[in-house]
Order: sequence, then C-alpha cells, then structure tokens
Amino acid sequence: MKTTRQIYCQYLLSSQINYTCTNLADHVDNLDHNSVYRYLKNEKLTPRLVWEKARQTLEQTADGYIIFDDTVADKSHSHEIEGVRRQYSGNVGGVVKGIGIVTCVYYNASADRFWVIDYRIFDPDREWTAAEEQTGKTVKLKGFAGATRLKLFRVAVSTNRTEYLGTNEMTQSDVDAAQKESGHRWKIEQFHREAKQTTGLERCQCRLNRSQRNHIAAAMLVWLSVKELADKTKKTVYQLKQGLLSDYLIQQMRNPTIAFS
Repeated sequence: MKTTRQIYCQYLLSSQINYTCTNLADHVDNLDHNSVYRYLKNEKLTPRLVWEKARQTLEQTADGYIIFDDTVADKSHSHEIEGVRRQYSGNVGGVVKGIGIVTCVYYNASADRFWVIDYRIFDPDREWTAAEEQTGKTVKLKGFAGATRLKLFRVAVSTNRTEYLGTNEMTQSDVDAAQKESGHRWKIEQFHREAKQTTGLERCQCRLNRSQRNHIAAAMLVWLSVKELADKTKKTVYQLKQGLLSDYLIQQMRNPTIAFS
C-alpha cells in the first residue's frame, strides 16, 4: 500500500500519543513503514495547502484580525534532525532545541472564530536600530502585493525574551499602543497549544528537513478539520480528540478484547 495525504492526516487525527512512521505502519494493513518515510521525504506539502483548506470555511468580517506569532516545535531530545537550532520557547520559558515556526491566524472577532491561514519556518532575527526599537520599522511580506506594507514592532518582554508585533495601521508609531491592541493575539497562542497537543505537530522524529516540513503542514491541515467540526458541534478540539478514547472505552466495556476472569 502507498502512503497518501489522506492516510497520513487521518493518522495524525486519530493517534493519541505516538506519531511515528513505524506506529502508523503497524496500524494499517499492508502498509510498510518505508512507504511512510518515502512519503514524508518525497512529498511537498506547502503552506498554500493550509490557505486553500482554510478559505473553504473562513468567514471574513470588517472587524477581523490577521495575527502573526511564532512558536517552537520542541526537539529537545533530537540530535540529527535538520532545521533544529537553539531558540527561546515561551511554552518552556527558556531556550530549547527546536524548529521555529511563524504562523498566521485570521480571527473573526464578531463570531469569535479563528483559522490558521499561513505559516513559514522561522528565519534568524535581523538587527534593529535604536530608533526602530521605539517607532517600529516598515516591512514587506514576501508573496504579498507589491504595495502591501506592515509596521513591525520589537517588544522586549524580559531580559531574555523578545516578541514582535505587526500591524497594517501604518500611522501607528507608539510601541505601547501597538502592544495594547495586540490583545486579540491570544487566539494564535490557543492555536499553537491545540495543534501541538492534538495533532502531534512537534512529535515527528524524521531527520530530513523536508520530512519535518511535510509533517508540520499535515498537522495544520488536521487542526483545521478538527476545529471546523468543533465549531459546528459547539465542542472544543480537546473534547473531540478525547472523544476517540471515550468511544474506545465504551466499545471495550461492551465487547472487551481482553476479558477479565
């Protein structure tokens, strides 16, 4: 059997703890673990797939927000995974080995719904002048229309932690005001937490950079599917994921695989 995007994404959605290629092969008839490795190595899942999936259900509104933030896929126990470097993780509260990911979330404030719509693997920081530290700098986003510009602010949260705030309000020239307006960004932090805890986003153990990128893309596609169902059923992503275990327990109580005697 050949590994497909459907099979791999379904695995990330269904598995609870183990997200390795070998574990997937062990739970699908006639699927060899080498097929899973080859899929992650040779496939090319791009960020555009995330947008194409999100746009099918995304509800735009006049008071919507486009929010950017970064997260770290923790690879603390890795030794030979490509793309891993030491960087600050807010989740851990210190420097860890991991893969940095910059994500973009659209937040519909009226409906209180949000979608991940894009992401990029993190690049090293650029230098900031003293003036830019206070008033922000104008930046252009790769892939956006030529005239599109954003104002970017660098905020020192502590002596060893820096955050970045971006806005299309080009008249904004005060870092404190920009920081206050950014209160809606907790939605993107919620996305980071849910994706890591329910899709295995940071659990891939493959060494190749392309394999890691494909896994990250698949995890985001899975989160979009689960989040859409969660919104429709008025449940949380966690309730849906844990419901799989509940269904398993119900089945085992009715017809146990191993009966107590």
